Amino acid sequence: MARLSTSGARAPAPDHTSLNLTRLISRLQNTLLEPDAETSHRLRASGFERRKVGANLEYAKTLLLRLGQESPNVKPQPNKQDAQSDLQTKKQQLDALDARLHELNAAGQEYDDNASSEGEDLLGEDTPSESVGDSHTPAAGDTTDDDDADYQQILSERRAAAQATQTASQPQNARDELFPSSLRARHGDASVGVDTAQTTSSSTSAPITEALMKHHRAEQEELTTSLLSMAQALKASSQSFSQTLESEKETVDRAGEGLDRNVTGMEAASKRMGYLRKMSEGKGWWGRMMLYAWIFGLMFAAFFIVAFMPKLRF
Repeated sequence: MARLSTSGARAPAPDHTSLNLTRLISRLQNTLLEPDAETSHRLRASGFERRKVGANLEYAKTLLLRLGQESPNVKPQPNKQDAQSDLQTKKQQLDALDARLHELNAAGQEYDDNASSEGEDLLGEDTPSESVGDSHTPAAGDTTDDDDADYQQILSERRAAAQATQTASQPQNARDELFPSSLRARHGDASVGVDTAQTTSSSTSAPITEALMKHHRAEQEELTTSLLSMAQALKASSQSFSQTLESEKETVDRAGEGLDRNVTGMEAASKRMGYLRKMSEGKGWWGRMMLYAWIFGLMFAAFFIVAFMPKLRF
């Protein structure tokens, strides 16, 4: 009972989901809201960096959604109020980070448009290879094959993007309900023309979802393995306990048999003692009375011989 009370007085284990969300929000704030010059330039110039930050932001929203689903299960009212206020603060922080990321996406889109226009200007200039005669012009059949290959590649990329969008639609709807500001920001970006960034963000959320599913599946398999090992250990302990009981049962049976033999021996000894007492006292009560009579008779005869026999003279 003392062990149970001691274990019940221990402090509750920290929520790892809340800790992970706090650390992730801190890293995202350092990356988006307080970046250095190199990080800011890399976010504006590289779409891959923006997609990576967007994937981390989507994962943070998923963690916040999970905490929001677990918050009604908190029993004490003060702890429940603290959890609700903490969730509201983290939601506001994620909204600010989401707005900053969309600003960076818009700036990056403008940067990409400027870079593409400069590339088109450079491609529009005459190159020395174009001044060469028609002998270096490729055949019409080769050009048609290259165009068909490019067209097939574009179609395959669009199909992959559509499948990734359908895969990420379900968790995205739950996050949109929790973060309406991010939904409005995404709709505003769509009107400006940032559909490509949304498609890439959705396509990157699909691998993250798959990685999370693999992680949860691995944890489930580990828990299943541990439960099986515990069940096997419990079965082995129960079998050993039953074997111990069987061995102790045999010992108790042998002890009972020994007690029965001792009782039988004591009864036989008591019978022998009674027989010896009967033999030592004669033939029972009548023999004892006869013995006493003989003793008194001999005493009287001795007294008569000593007292009266000398007085008798012939």
